[in-house]
Amino acid sequence: MSDLVTAQPEVMEIATTPEVVAIADQFDPFDSVATITFGRESLEKITAFSDSILEQVRVRDSGEAGDILHAMVSSMDSSAFDQLGERSLLSRLPLIGEMFDSFKKFSTSFDSVKNQLDNLADRLEGQEVKLAHDINQLDDLYQHNLELLHGLEQYIAAGRYKLTQLNQEVLPQLLAKSEQSSDALDAQQYRDATQAVARLEKRVHNLELTRLAAIQTAPQIRLSQEGNKMLMEDIQDIVHN
Repeated sequence: MSDLVTAQPEVMEIATTPEVVAIADQFDPFDSVATITFGRESLEKITAFSDSILEQVRVRDSGEAGDILHAMVSSMDSSAFDQLGERSLLSRLPLIGEMFDSFKKFSTSFDSVKNQLDNLADRLEGQEVKLAHDINQLDDLYQHNLELLHGLEQYIAAGRYKLTQLNQEVLPQLLAKSEQSSDALDAQQYRDATQAVARLEKRVHNLELTRLAAIQTAPQIRLSQEGNKMLMEDIQDIVHN
């Protein structure tokens, strides 16, 4: 029978810190508006940050640096760098004149693109500085994303903490009171409490869904950063070698 049980997603565990308890104590679960807006500030920060990251990752595509690098490689390929390799120097030793003529053709071909290559190299070095700045900035964004996630997780933990209080303490007390008194108002108070618990459970679940979506921002940041690192390495290889 146990083989038929569907695997459940791993439950996030957060320590019940004083900050979490403080958030829970300040929250009134019987205030419908308070429940609906519980964790809203953290949600808005996460959403705005995720949107900005997606935009920055899009802008940080290889762009100009990739275009310049491609232009430089194309210029090098169009020159006669490989022409000397097409003829063995040893095989051409008897024909000294032709060997020098071959080198002269190569030198002329190289000079024709030298200025263009120098200009592209200067532009690539400028892009290298920009890429280094972007890599450092992405590190800062990654850390900020973790801080925002931590804030959201505190609200999730506070919501769970409050739900535990309601389910283990408040609801049993209200139920016992309504059963003992047989008062319609006491019964209604118990029903109101069960509805408040249901609303809070839904709100906490929505916060958890937002957390899962926000977690995807971290690999997006790292992916963009790795792309910049690879491009920066390519620039150094081309320019210096």
